[in-house]
Amino acid sequence: AMKTGSTTLLLVFVTMAARLGCGLRLSAPRFASLRAAPRRVAVAMSSTAERPSANGLGLEVRLVAEQPELVKVHLAARGASEEVLASVDEMATLYDRRKELITRGDAAREIRKRLSGQIGKLMKEGKTEEAEELKKQVEAANADADVCDKEQSEVDEKCGDSFTALPNLLDDSTPTGSGEEENEVVSEWGTDQRKVGEDGVYKWHDEIAVELNGWKADEAAMLSGARFSVLAGPVAKLERALTQFFLDSLGKKVRGV
Repeated sequence: AMKTGSTTLLLVFVTMAARLGCGLRLSAPRFASLRAAPRRVAVAMSSTAERPSANGLGLEVRLVAEQPELVKVHLAARGASEEVLASVDEMATLYDRRKELITRGDAAREIRKRLSGQIGKLMKEGKTEEAEELKKQVEAANADADVCDKEQSEVDEKCGDSFTALPNLLDDSTPTGSGEEENEVVSEWGTDQRKVGEDGVYKWHDEIAVELNGWKADEAAMLSGARFSVLAGPVAKLERALTQFFLDSLGKKVRGV
């Protein structure tokens, strides 16, 4: 299935497919490639007994730290590299260290607060030496709290960098496999309608858009990197027209027209 940065772009290809007599291909959002054999219309829905269920859990740092094995199994099913799998264990270690730093920092701040109140009382009583001794303890507590805050900030940054590189957990209906050929086909539609030309060649939506000189994949990669698109010519006009149509339709619905 094609991943794009715009829902409207998908609507563009839907409209183009309809105009040119092509069908659409639907599959589980598991694989990153735009095309893979065999080329057929499929909806992939398969339970996987060998993979533990995510039970609808969303990916978050706490889940990675507390259930790293669950996360690693799902990442392995997505074909994650050893480096990515190792980052899960590192995140769990960083998360534990973060909790230690928070506890230690809070304890230091509690000491500072408690002793600061005692210092004022001792000064009023003229117990200067005792007050000076407590001041030293307060300074030490301040220094310890600052060290904890600094290290916690570094830990948060490292953990955040690793976390943003992790993909989501797999839905229970998504099969484990190395490619789309391992999907379980549960229904097909529009297969024959995807044939284009006299020879009946199967073509994907990106191929049709390129032939219409409307999709500039290379330019998009240079401008914004992967998974972005640049539209031109009639395809760009069609996108703007569809966008305006849906905005007008939504506006009428909101106004109750």
